[in-house]
Amino acid sequence: MAERAFDPNEAPSGASKEPGRWFRRILRSAAWLLLLIGLLLVTDVAMACPNCKDSLAQNDPARSGLSRGFYWSILLMLSTPFVVTAGLGTYFYLLVRKARRAAPQVPSWQIHERLSSAG
Repeated sequence: MAERAFDPNEAPSGASKEPGRWFRRILRSAAWLLLLIGLLLVTDVAMACPNCKDSLAQNDPARSGLSRGFYWSILLMLSTPFVVTAGLGTYFYLLVRKARRAAPQVPSWQIHERLSSAG
């Protein structure tokens, strides 16, 4: 059996038959990966803000409220994922509890009878 040449417009087995679609998907994924790597390399430059906050609080008493604002904003940003997770968890818990109350209550002996008569 002869080997076929690589054709970028031919979809691999199991993929969609639209020509070049899987190749564009790979290129799009590579672009996102490069963007993510670029963002991770730039983060070192943005780490200077806490030093600015400390120097403002020490040198200018009129702007000490600004450092307090930095403190509270950091606390809010750190607590947000936990508050959102707790809120969603509470919502789903109440939703399940409401559905269980609305469901008809069947005694366990009836469930056992239904299962034994079905088999």
